[in-house]
Formats: sequence, structure tokens, C-alpha cells
Amino acid sequence: MYMIEIILKDIALPLLVTFLTYVISSIFFSPISKWREIRDELIIASTQYANYLAYFKENKEGVKKLEDRGLYNTVEQDLRRLAGRILTLPDYPAYKFWKRYHLTPDEDIIEKIRGNLIGWANSLVEHEVYSSFRELCIEGLKKNLDLPNNYDLVKENHDLEMRNRKNK
Repeated sequence: MYMIEIILKDIALPLLVTFLTYVISSIFFSPISKWREIRDELIIASTQYANYLAYFKENKEGVKKLEDRGLYNTVEQDLRRLAGRILTLPDYPAYKFWKRYHLTPDEDIIEKIRGNLIGWANSLVEHEVYSSFRELCIEGLKKNLDLPNNYDLVKENHDLEMRNRKNK
């Protein structure tokens, strides 16, 4: 009888507490930790790739060729991978609980972030040095991450540029 009590108190109870702690932390707190991890990666990408632009040249036959295909592929894949990772956040069981307390973003913010990342990846290959659409994607991403941004100014410039293109 004494041996069973020792086993329950000294072995089974600590194992049960450890198991429950693991389950709670891996299931219940996983959306928050995943959001923080993705947010950190998005902030790093917005700084690391903000000025990246893949230039392409046309040869005499009119075929377009990228100057640095390797870096372009890396940047594009990183942005698309982040877009996919952010989209998986609502799949966690405790996501809706944390969304109520505004510790994880709403689905519409997640969709905006995903759209900005994909738009950014699509706008990497340009003829011009400046792309208002690429800047709009980057500033929109910063806005949705609650970082300092110039979204309203960039949006106004982009709209003006689009109106000017239509008038030509």
C-alpha cells in the first residue's frame, strides 16, 4: 500500500502535471506563439526585402532575362511562404479564443497580410525602379502589423498614378 502511494505521489502525479502543462501550452497557447513568430518574420522580411527589386533586361530577340535569378527566387519564395504560414493561423483550435482578446489578428487582417505578401512577391520584377504597387503592398503590410507606416500617402500616390495611366 505504501509503495502504491509513493508511485502515485512521486511518479504519476509529476508526470500528469508535466503532460497537462505540455498539452495546455502546445494547444492552448500555440496560436499566440505562432502569431508572434510569424509577426517577427514579417517584420524582418519588410526590412530585409523592402528595397529589393529584380531587374530584367530584354535581349535583341525581345526575351526577358532576370539579372539575379537566384536572389529573386529566394525573395519570392520567402514572401509566398510567409503568406502561406499566416493563412494557417486560424486552423489552431484556440485561435478563436485568443482572437476575442485581440491577441491574434482577425481573419480579415490575415487575408490582407496574405494579399500584401503575394502582391509584393508578384511586383518584384519591374521595368521601373519605383513601383507604387510594391510600395503599397509593403506599407499595407506594415499597417496590418501595427508598425509605423505611410500607407495613406502611398495609397494616394498609387491611386494618382493609376488615374494618370488611365488618362494616357
